[in-house]
Amino acid sequence: GVAVGLRADTEAPPERHLVSDKSEAWLVLQGGLGGLVFSEAGEVLARRVMQAGGECAGVDLPPGVFHGLVVLEPNTVMFECKAGPYRPVGEGELADWAPREGDAGVAEYQRWMLAQFD
Repeated sequence: GVAVGLRADTEAPPERHLVSDKSEAWLVLQGGLGGLVFSEAGEVLARRVMQAGGECAGVDLPPGVFHGLVVLEPNTVMFECKAGPYRPVGEGELADWAPREGDAGVAEYQRWMLAQFD
């Protein structure tokens, strides 16, 4: 696992991990995050607000599920844990219905994801 510092403008486009042992866990240590789970077609299936010391501080994500996150509070820190060894995102693991990191529409899509928590 690794502790990750997140700024309000952090971009985290939806992805999934297709390897059967790549479940993922997030635990918010400081600040707040919004987690989204998507269908294969990009519909929002679940929303979860995670806050350090709050009612929900984290989530477990099974392999194969599209997920994305947004930063709800400045200077958020989360602990992210998934089975090793490190493996870059592979074929079929980035959502083809969402813009990729660095694409022109990614900031707008990130704003849409954030709006799911208004």
